[in-house]
Amino acid sequence: MYKIFLSPSMQKNPYATGNTTEGAQCSKIAAYAEQALIRCGFDVFNATNWDYNDRVKTALDANVDLYIPIHTNASPKHNVTGTRVFVRAFKDEPDMTYARIIFKYIDELCPGKSSNIKTYAKLWEFTHTGNLPAVYVEVEFHDVATMAEWIINHVEDIGETLAKAVCECFGVEYISPDRIQVGDLVKIKQGAKNYTGKTTFASWVYRTKLWVRQLNGDRAVVSMYKVGPVTGAVNVKDLIKL
Repeated sequence: MYKIFLSPSMQKNPYATGNTTEGAQCSKIAAYAEQALIRCGFDVFNATNWDYNDRVKTALDANVDLYIPIHTNASPKHNVTGTRVFVRAFKDEPDMTYARIIFKYIDELCPGKSSNIKTYAKLWEFTHTGNLPAVYVEVEFHDVATMAEWIINHVEDIGETLAKAVCECFGVEYISPDRIQVGDLVKIKQGAKNYTGKTTFASWVYRTKLWVRQLNGDRAVVSMYKVGPVTGAVNVKDLIKL
């Protein structure tokens, strides 16, 4: 499977509100992106709190498919908002293809008004990662109070959206966190019938946490146990993910 390297900022740049820093919030974004990417089947390196030299060495040794620095932004006059995505050069591929996709997703999510893709070949993580595909993401401007507050309140959305973008980059199906999968813990909706639609379950079944053992289309086989006897089959729409 594709290997994605997440390199969140460690910078202590203060936010205009929230008593927090760029590094603290970017680490949260990376954690949510990692969780979503693993769910979608990617191999993920999350370099939170890693030394920058260790980051690039690990990424180069692993020959990752995409290296993504994650940052939030600031401007001299503290009055700019929007998304910035950087590449080494506009002619670089697949970098520019990935950058356009990531920009589209992040810019649609972020509330700022001034957004673009730029070249910035001298960025340290660009110059030290050789020919690895790399897209550098500046999510929003943390030196504007309204944007800082927005980032703080949307770190999960940002991480999840970044994962959606990466899925499109590599033609991988995005799996929503709400989608029920084999191995999930669920409950059957009160009064729901079995998959054939002919009978309801015993009352204790609706009160019990069950494991999803098999999925085949909309048919889910559930059980009290991870292995061993099954409890029954039900339409997946009648399951509540716990």
